[in-house]
Amino acid sequence: MSTSLTAANFGDLLRQLRRRAGLTQRELAALAGFSIAQISLLEKNQRLPDLAVVREQFAPALQLGSEPHLLRRLLALAAEARGERPPAWQVQQEWVQQEWVEGDHLLPAALTPLLGRRQEIDAAIQRLTQTPGRLLTLLGPPGVGKTRLALAVAAQLQPLLADGACLVPLASAGDAGQLAAALAAALQLREEGSGAPLQRLVQQLQRREILLVLDDFEHLLAPPNDAVTLLVQLLEACPRLRLLVTSREPLRVRAEQRLKLPPLPPAAAVELFLRRAAAVDAEFAPSPQALAAITELCLRLDCLPLAVELMAAHIDLLSPQAMLARLQEQRLDLLSDGPPDLPPHQRTLRLAIQRSYTLLNPREQQLFRRCALFAGTFDLAAAEATSGARGGEAGEAGRLQSLIAKSLVKAVTPAEGERRFLLLETLRAYALEQLAACSEEEAQRKRQAYYFLELALHVAGQGQGAQGEAGAGFPQLEHDHQNLLAALQWLVHHDGARALELLAALRDFWYTRGLFDEGSRWSRQALATEAAAAAPPAGRAGALLTWGQMLLNQGSTGDARACLGEALALFRRLHDVAGSARTLIELGWATYLAHEQQASLALFQECLDLARQLGSAALTAHALTSLTHVLVYEGAYTAQLRAYIDESILLYQRLQDAHGLSQALLNLSTFLLQTGDEQAALQAAREAEQVGKASALGSARAWTHATLGELLLLTGQGQVESQAQAHAELQAALTLFQEGSQQDGILIVEHHLGDLARKQARWAEAAAHFGASHAAALASGNERMVARALIGLGHVAAADGDRPLARRRFAEASALLARLPVFLPRAARAELAAALQEEV
Repeated sequence: MSTSLTAANFGDLLRQLRRRAGLTQRELAALAGFSIAQISLLEKNQRLPDLAVVREQFAPALQLGSEPHLLRRLLALAAEARGERPPAWQVQQEWVQQEWVEGDHLLPAALTPLLGRRQEIDAAIQRLTQTPGRLLTLLGPPGVGKTRLALAVAAQLQPLLADGACLVPLASAGDAGQLAAALAAALQLREEGSGAPLQRLVQQLQRREILLVLDDFEHLLAPPNDAVTLLVQLLEACPRLRLLVTSREPLRVRAEQRLKLPPLPPAAAVELFLRRAAAVDAEFAPSPQALAAITELCLRLDCLPLAVELMAAHIDLLSPQAMLARLQEQRLDLLSDGPPDLPPHQRTLRLAIQRSYTLLNPREQQLFRRCALFAGTFDLAAAEATSGARGGEAGEAGRLQSLIAKSLVKAVTPAEGERRFLLLETLRAYALEQLAACSEEEAQRKRQAYYFLELALHVAGQGQGAQGEAGAGFPQLEHDHQNLLAALQWLVHHDGARALELLAALRDFWYTRGLFDEGSRWSRQALATEAAAAAPPAGRAGALLTWGQMLLNQGSTGDARACLGEALALFRRLHDVAGSARTLIELGWATYLAHEQQASLALFQECLDLARQLGSAALTAHALTSLTHVLVYEGAYTAQLRAYIDESILLYQRLQDAHGLSQALLNLSTFLLQTGDEQAALQAAREAEQVGKASALGSARAWTHATLGELLLLTGQGQVESQAQAHAELQAALTLFQEGSQQDGILIVEHHLGDLARKQARWAEAAAHFGASHAAALASGNERMVARALIGLGHVAAADGDRPLARRRFAEASALLARLPVFLPRAARAELAAALQEEV
């Protein structure tokens, strides 16, 4: 087919191509889905062409599949007509056939579809065609699919370049001379003329418009970087040359653009597994359980395409569930036996990683091995402190930076704080193998355990001073929580006494994060060792305080009191005033939850006296909040009580403690409610809710929601909007209480929900809520809530017309209330009095 067409604009070229294809305007219109008038306007340049339509509809109709240069010209003129730049990247491979390339095929055809990489392909094509740089380096860890992506990019660009694209495998090239030879061989250049290899390459490439895919370049980056220099010289001498390089580390030249290739999206990784498994076993039809196992497999394999394909190849031997079970101990052994038509380093994941590992210098290899023991992410300070470097030796930061550049360590940026780093699990598995082979594992675990112990002790110490800056270092502990648990595990088995110190140091962090189950489990384990039994009393007392506080928040009040009592005895024997005060707080709450109000008041008062003696603002505020929480329900609303509340609020404001301030404002709200100022009480509760949003402790937010919900019920006076808000607050409280298994909170909210249903005349629902609250209150011995639930059940009985039952319920409630402090809100007391009068 002749290609000797000339045209100055889009319309002229479209008309020439139509006539060359033997088509009338009517026939082209039918093929392209246009009207005859539209074709006529396009050929007269009176209508702007749409580039996507030109590519997807006109090109096939005009039979341009074998002449890509004509398609390029038509697209260029279409873009020019619109005042735009020719969008080379828009030519899609879906209909770009390999036959377009004239002469020898210099790219291997894809044997399998490429999944989940549309965004990366588009980005690479745009970088190569729409930016000044003509050198793009694809970076990524072993097995991420750099070669496969590079070939896909090249296949899409091939028809748009006059001389196409060419793959240059470099796995066997060892230096710049061999690089030049590999380039010549891949390009099928003849050995003509004299001169250096660079001169011969320039002679052949100077006038060619071509993309070279230089695969596996990383081993050519060693000093003196002659291979990189050769590439730069080629780019300088050949203005139409483009280079796409795959490497695990950047080339670091000015002309370079970099594109980091991430692992596959999870959905694409699962699809890849399913396709490869189906290729191995055509009858493979995964069950829902198998699909769940495949998803987990892909995640544990970091969604690396090579790892996923190698794992899927075992489908004729192992089920996905069996693969998952074996993965932990046989990760790299399972990821082997890849197809023989792949390069050797792509047939097993171990060989792919080993190839990168062997390119590291000895100190980089050592750091890579030792980073494997970090659980989750780590920061530069941890890497430096646990590197084992001798005094005065430096350079860990530079070595870590080199590992990042070589795609062996990944840098991540948390929402707050410094940059952190991690190893993909597949890389970590290989590094652990090397660590064990070098007999370094035990020494490294010891270094890391003591480093994270000291970190936790330092953060805990920030909250022990007079100003009580507790929580200042908690974001750091949040980031390193998995590392702290790994340190705790090692210490439990190797240094039980120091394990108890770590337990004590993590107490406040675990409490504020609501990690009660975790804290309790580790406390039980650490305190059960022989070393813990023989540990110094101070360490044992601190660990017992941690365990008691965790048990208390799990709802195990009896066990908590036993732990806390033992801890208090040890602290008193040691004359540790601060330890005694902290334990008294927790023991006071355990006593209060056992419904021994007067005993709890005595414990809180003793704690307050010790806190003032210490001059600790945090302990004083905590003691005041605990004391006033009990006092506001004891019926004596004195000036002293209001002074305690105001002092606690002031202290928490100075300390900038959102959690504590929220609790103090709730106490103020209850005080105001009991003294009859319901609107002021509602305002204080709303303020507590706003402040408490910064609290990570679910139980604290739950009590805020519960209090606000009750106040909205009491102050809403039947308003629909207030009742709707009350319902939302109570439901939020119930959810949080249920998540934390806090039975006292659940039964209180059940009562309030019953009260809401009663006020809306939903009597069956009210009866269910009141009944649940009554049963739970009886089981826990909470007489106050037993009384309140009985009042609710009395109202339900009265509404049902069962006046004898209503009188019995009200009488039972009245008998309980007569021997308890006045704790009912005024509105509830007035409502009960009216009900009793009515039933007389």
